[in-house]
Amino acid sequence: MSLLLKLLGIGDHRTELEKEKDRAFVRAANALKTLSVRNGSVSLDTSELAYKVREARQKAAVLVQRD
Repeated sequence: MSLLLKLLGIGDHRTELEKEKDRAFVRAANALKTLSVRNGSVSLDTSELAYKVREARQKAAVLVQRD
């Protein structure tokens, strides 16, 4: 069936890299404990987001070589 959909031009035409980026974004969004969606509005505690960004930067700091 997926071959038929592909031949008809129906379905997701993004590359695997784009799909994986989307999946990673969804996993990250789902990991936010204060994220809530109601009636089309999104809200979250910005301090949680700031904490997650700082935490990610600290983990990534080992990948950067400073001269």
